[in-house]
Amino acid sequence: MDSLLKVENLQIKTLENLKELNFQVFPSEIVGIYSKVDSGQELIIDVLTGLQRKKSGNISMVENFYAINHDSAIYEDMTIEENLEFTKEVYSTNVNISEILEKIALKKHKDTLVGKLPLALRKMSQMATVLTTDFELLILEEPSMGLDDDSNIKLIEIAEELKKEGKGILIFTSRKIDLNYCDRVITLEEIGD
Repeated sequence: MDSLLKVENLQIKTLENLKELNFQVFPSEIVGIYSKVDSGQELIIDVLTGLQRKKSGNISMVENFYAINHDSAIYEDMTIEENLEFTKEVYSTNVNISEILEKIALKKHKDTLVGKLPLALRKMSQMATVLTTDFELLILEEPSMGLDDDSNIKLIEIAEELKKEGKGILIFTSRKIDLNYCDRVITLEEIGD
């Protein structure tokens, strides 16, 4: 089976204390990368997605991926439903927005501006936006951070469902709770720790 993401001997110039990264993500797999808070997760995601340059190593990744980090594109001056409609149009998909809102438990908030939502609902809105695309690989940074228990359970259910659909998921986290539903866990090792 071909991997959706293959990282070999990756080194990042501004993360000199981080050892080389080597890992793969396959279809129907959830991989967790565990590290300390502020250990460069966002920078690693930026390198994987081509937003930042690497120092050395190889990255092979499917073109059809979606990444959610702290700065993910969700428009705060639009409602949840408007965000979903916009993303659906950009990605030219035939998804049912009403079904997504129901699945993520956001239907009663669909007309609320995203910027007016509490953090947990904003994060769930980001996940709803992902479901309007047709990705093969999903990259998440700190998915449970700021979520209440109900939202976290919903997130886990969605991740498991996506896995059954053949999607690959890569989770960067400093929270052990996120590792409970991962098939494999990789710990980022730092030189000198």
